[in-house]
Amino acid sequence: FYKQWFFGLFLCKAVPFSKYSSASLYPTVLCFIALDRYTSIVTPMNEPWSIRKAQCLMILTWIVAASF
Repeated sequence: FYKQWFFGLFLCKAVPFSKYSSASLYPTVLCFIALDRYTSIVTPMNEPWSIRKAQCLMILTWIVAASF
């Protein structure tokens, strides 16, 4: 164990960012998947989410994860 970071300033900032963003990203994605499955089961005759709506939700999820 060293008391010094050898991987440069970029990785010094990127490693914690990726750790915390993935910790907030995965539960949110799982909630959207569960919501999609729930609506598909409860209202099977309704049209499922469009590709555009799913893309917007994923972009929103990444923005929220990055902001945390």
